[in-house]
Amino acid sequence: MKRIFTLALALGVSATLFAQEDVASLRKTASEQTKAGEYAKAVENFEKAINQQEYAGITDTALYFNAAVSAYKGKDYAAGAKYFDKCVALGYQKEKCYKFGGACLQSIEEYGKLQENMKKASEEFPSNTVFKQMLSTSYVGLAKPKMNEANNIVKEAEPLKTSDVVKFNSEVARAKQVYSEALPLVEQAYQINPENKSAIQLLAALYGNLGQPAKANEMKAKLK
Repeated sequence: MKRIFTLALALGVSATLFAQEDVASLRKTASEQTKAGEYAKAVENFEKAINQQEYAGITDTALYFNAAVSAYKGKDYAAGAKYFDKCVALGYQKEKCYKFGGACLQSIEEYGKLQENMKKASEEFPSNTVFKQMLSTSYVGLAKPKMNEANNIVKEAEPLKTSDVVKFNSEVARAKQVYSEALPLVEQAYQINPENKSAIQLLAALYGNLGQPAKANEMKAKLK
């Protein structure tokens, strides 16, 4: 029985060593692929190494970071966001990972997640103005679908202007309600970053559409 146990233990150790050798090989190959600009292949091999480490119960922060960097360089922003987020959760190079993870989220227009992450980043690194700029951008990104929705309502209602005034006015009122929902988001973006040109442009349009010409003109003047 003792001999069987010793053999099983030896086999277990051998399997672990083999797995670690495999991880080292995958890491080396992925690193070489990154240097060669073969980013998709690099991410694939980093992920294989990550899966092996996770299966063995090992948290290898450098692997997550390297996978994130390769994904970012290869413009696989969804994967980049995932792995930078993992690094942040593990406390690994948090400031850098917040920054590049935010850039990934911005590229794939995940503005809700961008807002969530940049609020945390701004609190943890208050002197880093990039996080405030990204947070401002997240509010603009969340407002734009509402702006587009309201603009489409007005556009589709335009033929009713001469044929059905009552219906036209009803649709314009509906559009104004949607504009009103977008307004606080854009105002928040502007408050966070008064240099956000997109926020200023949207505010000029929103104030104009909501019958606030003085405020609209104030924003237009800032654009000049």
